[in-house]
Amino acid sequence: MVRRGGFVARIGLFALVILTLFAAGRLVPSATPAVPAADDLCVVAPTRIEALPAEAFPGLRPDQARAIPADARCSVCGMYPARSARFAAQLIYDDGATRFFDSPVDLVHFMRERGQLDTARQTQALAARFVTAFGQGRWLAFEDAVFVHGSDVAGPMRVDGAPAFADLPSARRFIAAHGGTLVRGGAELTRRLSAAPTNAGSPSGHGHMH
Repeated sequence: MVRRGGFVARIGLFALVILTLFAAGRLVPSATPAVPAADDLCVVAPTRIEALPAEAFPGLRPDQARAIPADARCSVCGMYPARSARFAAQLIYDDGATRFFDSPVDLVHFMRERGQLDTARQTQALAARFVTAFGQGRWLAFEDAVFVHGSDVAGPMRVDGAPAFADLPSARRFIAAHGGTLVRGGAELTRRLSAAPTNAGSPSGHGHMH
């Protein structure tokens, strides 16, 4: 009994030391994730993002671009496009309901995957699609914009976001400074992105950075 009591006492003392180290922050599991940087915009995407109703944008026709609400979520990755407005895009249905995207890349992905991502509205007609003029902040028709694909300027997902420009000279100046390939129009961007390989584990072919 004396030996057993001594063993139990040693076990109790060991447990007390371990608890003390945890309480003091000296013993931390190696799998503890790092705290994200303050400017990290990546969030976990919800299962389904609903289009914002027309009533959220009073006085605007379905073919008019909308300002991005601060709490609007990207319909592909779940990020907040208002936080990265220089890359943002939007899609407007013929009834005025609107979806926002964190970049032209996600707008293209959404259009390609409407059967899965837009089940309630997959056959509904669209009134307009817009992308942001990089560095200018104004909206451009997706079909008419000039894009730069593959530059060294990371988009909201920390990889290429295919920034949009209003004209060829603006896009060429950007390429001279940051590299990339000129892409003329939304149809050509769609073809180019459709032919490119995608990264596994990402809904839009570009990875989340945490």
